[in-house]
Amino acid sequence: GATYFLAVGNDPDEERMTANLARMAEAAGAHRLHLALELMPYTAVNSLAKAHRMVAACRAPNLGLLIDALHLERAGGTPAEVAALPRNHIAYLQLCDAPAQLPPGLTLRQESLGARLYPGEGALPLLALLDSLPEGIAIDVEAPVVADRDRLPAERARLALSATQHFLTAWRAGKSGVNN
Repeated sequence: GATYFLAVGNDPDEERMTANLARMAEAAGAHRLHLALELMPYTAVNSLAKAHRMVAACRAPNLGLLIDALHLERAGGTPAEVAALPRNHIAYLQLCDAPAQLPPGLTLRQESLGARLYPGEGALPLLALLDSLPEGIAIDVEAPVVADRDRLPAERARLALSATQHFLTAWRAGKSGVNN
């Protein structure tokens, strides 16, 4: 029942990595699956430009970019750059929030894996990012919040859902000109 699966690249040889990505997209397509390439600033696919260059070179209709709000920001990407991408090159969004700067004492990877915030609780340009994406795009929430790490998974899920619903409701209200 899956629709997408995620690929992360860490091969220093971009040409070889792109060729492997194309083969993965072809294999996924044989099973009616879509492949999403995620940029992460601490991997070989460390910029939006590089990730897009690889997706474009593959020319696979089932391949697109996973836009992760945190990784985009930490890699120096902007919502305007996302808006300039061809719509069919964007697979889906991973939504979270974070402080404007990497917290002291953490690496980018550590922040990514355990120190994110729920949508609307940080300083990332999430409203502009949402506005830059194709309408109807799938959104998943990836928000491992350090303060909630000892809570049960169901409780963490409820907190993430509540924060995300609140954030998206405010975003929709702002788009329609309604003030709450």
